[in-house]
Amino acid sequence: MAGISKTVISVQPGQMQNAQDYITSLSDRVASIDGIISYGFAVTGENELTVVGVYGTKDEAEAATPVVQEVFGEIASMVTGAPERGVFEGEWFTK
Repeated sequence: MAGISKTVISVQPGQMQNAQDYITSLSDRVASIDGIISYGFAVTGENELTVVGVYGTKDEAEAATPVVQEVFGEIASMVTGAPERGVFEGEWFTK
C-alpha cells in the first residue's frame, strides 16, 4: 500500500505566492527523495497550503520526514508556525 503524506502550512498574509513558488521550485529536490512517486499542493484556505506527497510505502514516507522538515524550515519567514505533517497508508490512482 502506498504511503501518503499530508502537510498543512499556515502562510503569513502576503506570502502565499512566494510559498507556492518555493514549493513549485522543489521538483528536482523532491524527485531525489527515496520512494517518492509524486507530490503537489492545494490552496486549502486563505492563508493555508496543503502539500501531498505520494510514496511507494508508508515507511518510505516516514523516512522522508527529516528532508521534509529541512525543506519547510527554509520557508520559516513565510509561515506562521510549524507545518503539521501526517503520514498515512492509502492508494493513489492516476488516469
